Amino acid sequence: MLILLTAALAVIHLTTRTPELAGAVIVNGEAVMIDDLSLSSVRGTVVNGKGEKIAIDAQGVPLGDVCGTAFTSVSVTASDEYHAEVSSGEIQNAYLIIKDDNSLQLIVFGDENLKRCVKNVVRIDAE
Repeated sequence: MLILLTAALAVIHLTTRTPELAGAVIVNGEAVMIDDLSLSSVRGTVVNGKGEKIAIDAQGVPLGDVCGTAFTSVSVTASDEYHAEVSSGEIQNAYLIIKDDNSLQLIVFGDENLKRCVKNVVRIDAE
């Protein structure tokens, strides 16, 4: 019985997760190639859960440039389905940065901790 339940849950998970495209992110249902983003220098400081400051110095793009401006909130989802919400009032502090492995990471400057720093971003939905 447990094996059947596990198998059923695995099928549900695999059929509902976001497919990963190498070098791309899905923005409102459309594939956007990372190479097509207009990258610039992103510098600032974030604070982890222990209160330690971490310097960010990377190439990236403002989240608003990726998803547009006509929204009330943006949901950013990782390959493991972890996600974070960014409101339209916070969008000026949110960036997607390129990591060494060419994956995207959400950074929100001004947050008290790194809970919204989503790694391995694969999907962005603006509502």
